[in-house]
Amino acid sequence: MSNVVIKVENLGKQYRLGSVGTGTISHDLNRFLQNWAKKILI
Repeated sequence: MSNVVIKVENLGKQYRLGSVGTGTISHDLNRFLQNWAKKILI
């Protein structure tokens, strides 16, 4: 008889390094342009 308390399948991990890799290209581009504009205006 098996007394399984916790069972996990297909577990993964995602790393987001830097400002790129937020999920969509349009979101990454928007974030890049906002950061760029902040550097120019300061």
